[in-house]
Amino acid sequence: MTQLHRVSYGFVLLAALLVGVYGCGQKASPPEGAPSDASAPQVKQGESESAAEAEADMAEPAEETEETAEETTEETTEETTADESAGEWGTLTGRIVYEGDAPDPQPIDTSKDPNCTEKLTAENLLVGADGGLKNAVVMLRSDPPKVNEELVASEPAEVTLDNKNCRFEPHVQVVLTSQKLLLKNSDPTGHNSNLSPIKNTAINPVLAAGGEPIEYQFSSPEAIPVRVGCNIHPWMAAFLVVREDPYAAVTAEDGTFTIKDLPAGEELEFRLWHEGSGYLANAEYKGGKADRRGTVKLKIKPGTNDLGDIKVSNTIFKN
Repeated sequence: MTQLHRVSYGFVLLAALLVGVYGCGQKASPPEGAPSDASAPQVKQGESESAAEAEADMAEPAEETEETAEETTEETTEETTADESAGEWGTLTGRIVYEGDAPDPQPIDTSKDPNCTEKLTAENLLVGADGGLKNAVVMLRSDPPKVNEELVASEPAEVTLDNKNCRFEPHVQVVLTSQKLLLKNSDPTGHNSNLSPIKNTAINPVLAAGGEPIEYQFSSPEAIPVRVGCNIHPWMAAFLVVREDPYAAVTAEDGTFTIKDLPAGEELEFRLWHEGSGYLANAEYKGGKADRRGTVKLKIKPGTNDLGDIKVSNTIFKN
């Protein structure tokens, strides 16, 4: 090889070396559509690739599916309904109807006491022209989970059972254990009021004509109404529905009743009773039927809960 050839060959090697060095330092252009380096998550020293991916996921807004939205809405609705029922109150209404031909009230012979001048008829079964049963009792049997204190506070401190016209007035009434019972005599003749409760102390005070009322207070509620009698005038009778709470009602002349401010959202047990039959067995109402002990279970909703006509057969009443 000549000296000229050696020099030319050296230049070629030098040029090749320079191209290799500077060409390796250039960056290749990314494929079209790939993320740029600025938008890609950067992995710091000591940080795993999975941590970087999680950070990138957190940066993206979560996508809510229709199914997730529906589930969330249903849960929220159920919670809202429960919250709305809590602290609310419901009213129970209805009308107790006597089915069949009702007997006429029997006249009472009061001739043994000339001071008893009013013409009286028996009150043990009073049925209106349209079948409404008077003096039936609808009372809460289960313990209420809560009681509306405003309703309790609105009740009078005293209730009166009067001996008037040789009969008790009223014939059936609700008495709370927080109330005083005044036994009164408005007649010109003497009476007595014989109370025979099961859980409370029995009393039988004599009530002089025109005398001062005698006070009595029940200490415990009674499961069934307490009978009151007058031994001097044996036709006289009354019944006291003794309650710790105000959740009981006596039907009016047309058979209707109302129990206000019951706790909503609760299933409660009620009992139907009448002096002529005891329990109103198998009474039929809108949506259900009482058992042989006149017991019904109801889920109380906020607002009015109307049972409509509660039909009782005439066959359960004593002749």
